[in-house]
Amino acid sequence: MNILFTTTGHFEDRDHALLVKTLRDQKHIVESLPLERLMGYLKFDPVSQRAAVDAILCKADTDPETIATYTLPRVLKLAAEFRRLPESCAMRDGRKWKSIPFIAISDQPYHFGYPDEIRKLNVTIIHPTPYPQEIISQVKDTVDEYLKRILEDYRQLGIMFTFEKGRAKLAPALKKKDPEMESAYYYAPADRRNHRGWVTVMRDNEAIAADVEIFQRLLEMKVSEREMQRFFEENPFFLSQLRLGIQTPHPSYRTHRWSPDFAFTSILGASDLRDIDLLELKGPAEELLNQHKNHPGFTALLHKAIDQIRDYGEYVNHPENYRKMMRQFGYIPQSARLAVVLGRDYDDKERMVWVDKRRRQNVDIEIITYDKILETQANQLSPIITPTMTEITSLRFGGAVSTNFLG
Repeated sequence: MNILFTTTGHFEDRDHALLVKTLRDQKHIVESLPLERLMGYLKFDPVSQRAAVDAILCKADTDPETIATYTLPRVLKLAAEFRRLPESCAMRDGRKWKSIPFIAISDQPYHFGYPDEIRKLNVTIIHPTPYPQEIISQVKDTVDEYLKRILEDYRQLGIMFTFEKGRAKLAPALKKKDPEMESAYYYAPADRRNHRGWVTVMRDNEAIAADVEIFQRLLEMKVSEREMQRFFEENPFFLSQLRLGIQTPHPSYRTHRWSPDFAFTSILGASDLRDIDLLELKGPAEELLNQHKNHPGFTALLHKAIDQIRDYGEYVNHPENYRKMMRQFGYIPQSARLAVVLGRDYDDKERMVWVDKRRRQNVDIEIITYDKILETQANQLSPIITPTMTEITSLRFGGAVSTNFLG
């Protein structure tokens, strides 16, 4: 799930921090906006048109002084304004902002005085609990119902998709019957997707397990870089959950022919830092270290990949690329986080010690192995365990439904 989180209190609140940590441990993507900025962002910030959010989650139990007070009426007023957003206020995949779930975490007894308003505004009320997984399960159920309605909406609009074995895939270029079509959930003129192949946009536990098995098989087969590129484009969860952002394959520059394999941006379209993630991909069969006996270092291929991604990061800030960056991302990145994906972890622990040492000598570049990507996906299949209060800050949960309508 991609969650936009806001609160009537402080973001530093312990319960909020624990909930966000647990969501992110499960590889849900969470971004925060202050309550007072939310409507301005949606109405006036053009980057909101490039966002990809599945639900707004509002912690509505405390005021900024962390004192229980009459905060629910404030949240319902915000929800009313949210539901009145223009039909054309939509995200990068054409989904209307006003149609996504609005979920409030509130245990104030007087909320029973607002049943008609809560129902009319389609606000989901969740009672707070010290166990984040209980809240996440209810958020997930709400988002799942919304996504089912989205797929039914696609069917009625004639947008081609398949749903098989817990996986929904969209057809190439969406193949819309009418580029101006519109429904309660979808506004076609806002849809920026242009993928050429079938792309997975939703999957459940069964599909995640199958994806892990397929990915492991590809690694064992030592497939090529190009084959891995195609796999990641058709299955965007693998890298978007690793980098916690919206995946864009092959972003291009005006000043140079070559470009990174993937870029990743905030699910809000752009973060306050206006940064960007760039990633260069090499094959899983490539070696991380050379064979030097006493001082093994990164291989020539890995050094080349590091040089490439550093150059790509510099190109982002070239003045001649500004217009190209605006057209692709809706903003001009101010800085770039850089990463290279290459090779597998070594079984030899001593070799891995050298890998870690060489990583520390290249602190501006994150070196990621395919085993790390596999681990990120496999962790989502871990059994859900109700934690004790002493365990609650360290446990990692799994089994969440994944969604990605980005294409």
